[in-house]
Amino acid sequence: MILRILISTVLMFAHGATLMSCAFAQNDQKTAMDYISKSVKERDERLLDEIRKDESVQTKMDEKSVQEYLSKEPVKVDPLDIKARPISKENAVNASIVNYHNTGNIEPIIADNGLILYPYGLSEPTVVCSPLRICHIELEEGEEIIDTNPGDTQRWWFGYTFVGQGEHIQPHVLVKPLVEENIETNLSISTNKRLYYIILKSVAEGKYTKRIGFFYPQNINQKSMTLDDMKSKLYQYQDRENQKKTNAIPFSKLNFDYTIKGDKNSKWYPRNVYDNGNKVHIEMSPEVKAYEIPIFMLIGKDNQYEVVNYRYNDSYYLVDRLFEKGVLFLTLSKKKEDKIIIINNKWGKSDER
Repeated sequence: MILRILISTVLMFAHGATLMSCAFAQNDQKTAMDYISKSVKERDERLLDEIRKDESVQTKMDEKSVQEYLSKEPVKVDPLDIKARPISKENAVNASIVNYHNTGNIEPIIADNGLILYPYGLSEPTVVCSPLRICHIELEEGEEIIDTNPGDTQRWWFGYTFVGQGEHIQPHVLVKPLVEENIETNLSISTNKRLYYIILKSVAEGKYTKRIGFFYPQNINQKSMTLDDMKSKLYQYQDRENQKKTNAIPFSKLNFDYTIKGDKNSKWYPRNVYDNGNKVHIEMSPEVKAYEIPIFMLIGKDNQYEVVNYRYNDSYYLVDRLFEKGVLFLTLSKKKEDKIIIINNKWGKSDER
């Protein structure tokens, strides 16, 4: 009997201790959750303050950039029968869009590097090419080309290339007339976002259009931010804070054993070439952005050029595979091709390659 009483007493104390422990645990959990909620709230309030400050600064910058944009008179662009405002600053496109929403007026823009930007849906984009010269039609980052329909496939050549990586890949449609005549046709490009209609002309002599692109005034809403806008912006700031840098590949694992052959005084002579065992990186001078970007291809059997997937972004070519020989080239005239040869000296010396 006494033994039963002792056992019951012990069990009661144990149960009481368990209840007290659970109570303490629940109290600690509530305290922790309150702390986390407070921390998240304080962080979000701080981020919202940053957003408001950024928006205020951006508004003042927009006003100033519009004044600078309008201070430059439109100039006639040869050989196109258009007038465009010359720009030298990245915010000029935004200034043009802000001015359009304020006044309803908009013109094409010509950049320092010769790129002509048309306002999508508010102009008739025209490309004037020259025989045996490639012209680039640059679409928006992230657009996916679904189909292209040229009016003349007998006397014109069409191709594609892509610049950038990940979500920032920008598609380029390449155009080249094949005959030395003054000819004209049209081209429609359908993407996952919009439909482009472009006039193509070819001139046997004189200036030609190296690159055209677009900017998109209809996509920008100049009204004040709504609550949904603020939430979306907040998520962007949170992602920016939480983003972690990826681990870099050890330097010892990189292969720098490449030979570069060509004119070292060329504006687009590579600074460096290396690979990580899977992809090849070709580092260019930052000044190359101001000039026409050369095309990269592989050199295969019998010295024939072969197409390879690559992207160009922020002064780097990223080639999606290893190779023995590659070439960067531009067709400067009918009889001259400026090129840089890149040779992988370790090709065939390792089972991994």
